[in-house]
Amino acid sequence: MKEATAGYYFKHMDEFPVAGLLREDATASEILAALKSFCDGALREMAKHKGAEVPAGVTAVGDVYLAPGAIVKPGVVIEGPAVICAGAETKANAVLEGPVYVGEGASVAAHAYLRPYTVLGRKAGVGHGSEVKNCLVQNGAKIASLAFAGDSILGRGARVGSGTILANRRFDQSNARVKILGELIDLGRDFFGCVLGDYCRLGANCVTLPGAHIGAFCRVMPMTAVRGFLPEATAVTASQHLEAKPVPPMELK
Repeated sequence: MKEATAGYYFKHMDEFPVAGLLREDATASEILAALKSFCDGALREMAKHKGAEVPAGVTAVGDVYLAPGAIVKPGVVIEGPAVICAGAETKANAVLEGPVYVGEGASVAAHAYLRPYTVLGRKAGVGHGSEVKNCLVQNGAKIASLAFAGDSILGRGARVGSGTILANRRFDQSNARVKILGELIDLGRDFFGCVLGDYCRLGANCVTLPGAHIGAFCRVMPMTAVRGFLPEATAVTASQHLEAKPVPPMELK
């Protein structure tokens, strides 16, 4: 079914700078496998090329390619293989643990942690203190501060709010599953986060459960937990019951 393939979620696959990673008829698991192959193959070769000098105050271990015009601030630690493209900015005390690819004009904020098999597209962003692991973050997608994204695919222009968690493993450590239009699909991976379609918005402090597939243009309001499949252009709000009662005034120490 089309809702189980990349073409349903991503409409700009020809824009991504790494050829072959995205294919309309591919499942998310196939894209994550292609991501690993790219990182273990082409990215490692790219990282061996001679680039700009590593700036003073930056720790670089292994093969690290800095394109001319890439900005890397003091205190950054890079463990290759890593490729940082022109116009990308990595701010102080971020940690990049390769294989990692940071696309043109992308931004990695202070204290962010990019773990292995992370690929950021053009003008993608990772916020302060956020952790990203084994993710394909397409052009213009942004992950705000203090968030976690694991084993996930983010579409063009998607937004992940501050404090949001794209959870990537079930409690029982079995394969992630998703039910789409009544059909339960085993995703074939025990580590699997979220498929987040183009221009989706996840508000602050949301959680997506392992295997979630969220169609393009969806809006998930803050503090909402999402599982399973959301059709494109769907808005989700968590219902909440609040109880308010008077309390005596108290000057706390």
